[in-house]
Amino acid sequence: MVVYIDDIIIYSETWEDHVQYIDRVLSKCTPINLKISLKKCNFGQQELLALGHKVSGLSLEIDQNKVAAVHQKPVPKSIKEMQSFLGFASYYKNHIKNFAHITSSLYKLCSKDVIFEITKERRDAYERIKHELTNAPVLILPDFELPFKLYINAACSQRLGAALHQRQIVDGEPGEVVICYISMQLKDSEARYEATQTECLCLVCALEELHYYLEGAVFEVYTDFTALKSLLNMKTTNRYMLRWQIAIQDSSELHNEFFSAVLKSYAKHKQCGILLQLLQQKYRRSDLESQLEEPWLKAYKDNKFFLIDGLFYHRERHTSALTVVERDHISLILQECHDCPYMGHMSEDRTKERVASTAWWPKWEQELG
Repeated sequence: MVVYIDDIIIYSETWEDHVQYIDRVLSKCTPINLKISLKKCNFGQQELLALGHKVSGLSLEIDQNKVAAVHQKPVPKSIKEMQSFLGFASYYKNHIKNFAHITSSLYKLCSKDVIFEITKERRDAYERIKHELTNAPVLILPDFELPFKLYINAACSQRLGAALHQRQIVDGEPGEVVICYISMQLKDSEARYEATQTECLCLVCALEELHYYLEGAVFEVYTDFTALKSLLNMKTTNRYMLRWQIAIQDSSELHNEFFSAVLKSYAKHKQCGILLQLLQQKYRRSDLESQLEEPWLKAYKDNKFFLIDGLFYHRERHTSALTVVERDHISLILQECHDCPYMGHMSEDRTKERVASTAWWPKWEQELG
């Protein structure tokens, strides 16, 4: 449940849970004589409008009803009007790639000792932001059981940008989707950095800004600067470089060794070898299907398996779980799900729920009882 001032949003994975949650909330309202206007209530919705966004269980997009009014407005004629426009646009900056770069000339116009003049560059920037607001991509909610892709861009000496992507199954098709964009303006001292140092700063800022997505997650970083890796490994007494190296090392000590081990285990597993061939085929191969054993065969026929970066994932409702086949890996996952320090000591049912959203292996439910 989410409460914002006088708005209450109740969400759940199943209809049964939803009815139960609504009943709990309403039962709390009665004793304190809190009245609810049924005209303003919507029950059992697949999506809703909230705080200027259209929200569903899978995605987040801009409420175009909010954008429509701004889209009809002419170019601002004063600093106050420009500040109002930029304040509105920046609310949706996570939907707009390179927002800081596009709006830099407009923000400068609002600075002290700058004559308010709408040049062609500023007019173009204003129109582009309006276009981006209208055509912004739908942001897909992250699946924390899948790896992320972090694209960083410091091509401009004054501004940094990054994009967080993920490969997911959307509308039945695998593809790369946008989780969010971030961008920021450099300080004057930072603007004098060399290109590779700026790229390094961009990575650090992105890790800090997106920590609630990336902390504890597996992700790959994509950059135009191949020298960045050597820069992060070099010995240095520069206090900024040392801070950046520590920040990035903290984020890079992930589960890469575990995922590499899982990947290697597939090569020794007969069912995984057959499954890999089947998933790479455009057409069905009955000769290969006949070699699959249960429950691999049923899961394959039900379209449960998909490949991301060579790893098998098993989808179940709204979650995707990594497929593991070696006993050591299974034991490690069971231990992590049951004894994870930040989750507390969980009950048997809670442990099963966490395992279901983390990993899949044949007959895991029977094994856990």
